Amino acid sequence: MWKKDESDKSSAPPFAEASSQDSGGAASFSTAPPAVIGSSLTVNGNIAGTEDLLVEGKVEGDISLPDNVVTVGGSGVVKAHIKAAVIIVEGRVEGDLVGEEQIEVRRSGHVLGNIQAPRVGLEDGAQFKGNIDMSPKNRPAAAPAPAAKKDSGDNAKPAGQTTDAKLPGKV
Repeated sequence: MWKKDESDKSSAPPFAEASSQDSGGAASFSTAPPAVIGSSLTVNGNIAGTEDLLVEGKVEGDISLPDNVVTVGGSGVVKAHIKAAVIIVEGRVEGDLVGEEQIEVRRSGHVLGNIQAPRVGLEDGAQFKGNIDMSPKNRPAAAPAPAAKKDSGDNAKPAGQTTDAKLPGKV
């Protein structure tokens, strides 16, 4: 009786490409539409929450969505530090970007700031000025070097030399 029209297929929004289909078992992101800051809107202040965000307007302040996708659309202008699981830049960003999983700067994107994420993509034509840190987020800390003992007595050696240990019963 009621039949769904097969021609009514909507195209995927730009944030859909950031879903973790190929992220090697990482958390998957919502397929719900993102919160949108429209092209005529300006936000002055910090943004935090638990849903994906598409910025087509202007934002001045920090954006913190560590478990979600933040997309700066083609008309988006952001002067803020952004922290998210995935960050996609198609517009302009002035500030540092920290991606828990990945950051992608598309060919229309302009970034003035540092990028830190385990996976970073800069498309041909993208403009970027800053530093990139692709250190894995769970990297083991380097073991500190053992502190050298200071011997100021009769057995003192010049710097760089060590005292040979003698084990009992061994020559």
